[in-house]
Amino acid sequence: MVTKGILNNNYRYLKDWKSKIKVMFIVFSITSFIILFLEPFKTDDSSKFIVLGYSICTLISYLLVLFFEDYLFKKQQLWLVKNEITVFLSLFILSAISVYWYDVTIIKKQSFYWNHLLAFTLKITIPFGVLLIPLIAFLRYHFGKIYELLNQYIVTLKGSNKSDFLEIDQRDIFYIKSSNNYIEVKYLNSEREPQMKLIRCTLAEAYKQLPFFLKSHRSYLVNPNKIKSVEGTQKKATLQLKNLQEEIPVSKSYYNSIKSKIK
Repeated sequence: MVTKGILNNNYRYLKDWKSKIKVMFIVFSITSFIILFLEPFKTDDSSKFIVLGYSICTLISYLLVLFFEDYLFKKQQLWLVKNEITVFLSLFILSAISVYWYDVTIIKKQSFYWNHLLAFTLKITIPFGVLLIPLIAFLRYHFGKIYELLNQYIVTLKGSNKSDFLEIDQRDIFYIKSSNNYIEVKYLNSEREPQMKLIRCTLAEAYKQLPFFLKSHRSYLVNPNKIKSVEGTQKKATLQLKNLQEEIPVSKSYYNSIKSKIK
């Protein structure tokens, strides 16, 4: 989405604890298999049960992250890309510290040194992360779903008169066209059919109310999420919009800006 940036896009969230625990134990099982049978750690004569402690450290780290994400979701009532990234960074950091602590204090019975953590992370934690993080990300995405705030996308386009306004989901607007002292708003109505509404307002005033829309022409504001493609060259270009047959003109001065933003 161009409107808020990739990090602020809604992302699929794993809300129910039954699914959270299911994913956690899948990861725990795979981690345990790798540790017990591929033996990446030098554990000398330690028993299998003691060696399993590495997996338990990862399990506990993930459990702590689950409580953290649950608190975060309840606080904001939606889940964004940046929240998901924060979860994985937190999991990686907690796992790196806990596994290193377990390795040096329990297995090797040595002292814990922070300055050795980086070398351990590069050698052990990152290779494990390369294997496990894509799996966790896939499972979380597969079982999760998108949550949106009530009226999160509702905007009100106001005209010069109090009675002259349009309250609408911004995702349903195709474009806004200047027409003398009015604007023509093309949008999807409740029957999901294209409709036009005339509001006494200038294009500049409309742009202040919808700053995430893109200028394609001195007379047009376009919803970036409705853009299907840019046709033609800089000298003569048009925009193809999703679910709309009309072509929107693109002037030379806005061509490069439009092309770069929709990428």
